[in-house]
Amino acid sequence: MLSTGILLRIEGAALFALCLYGYRLTGAGWGLFLLLFLWPDLFLLGYLGNVRLGATLYNGAHMEALPVLLAGVAYAQHREALLAFALIGLAHIALDRALGFGLKYPTFFKDTHLQRVDGGLEAGCKWGQLLISNFDSNARVPSIMRRRFVDVALTFLPEIPCAR
Repeated sequence: MLSTGILLRIEGAALFALCLYGYRLTGAGWGLFLLLFLWPDLFLLGYLGNVRLGATLYNGAHMEALPVLLAGVAYAQHREALLAFALIGLAHIALDRALGFGLKYPTFFKDTHLQRVDGGLEAGCKWGQLLISNFDSNARVPSIMRRRFVDVALTFLPEIPCAR
């Protein structure tokens, strides 16, 4: 049986795929998609103030309800540009969930709701360790690049609390 955390990641991946398909149907350009895909992460700047402000702003921009409501209104009013924007935001959130990035608690940046799902990280931890060890042992990539990749991967995989 799959753990709850893995099921939530699968759900995020499925929603991401659906958003990509819906975006394609709007006829909007993929350049726009790439340009706006990371806009929700601008709210990470709130962490420059303090953890509570950062978590509040981040969570506000990463709630699925907002782009879903915006998409519904845009669809009902036949506003394709607004629908495209809503699908870009929802795709971002869905990919975050698929990668294991959850809503933030105001205690610490890496403290997310997906971390607190019982048993959801063991498989993700094993996957992360496998990815890093395979890349780290790839002889075709210069060792300095391999070490940098591993360092960056361990930094940006906060929901995988594995020991080095």
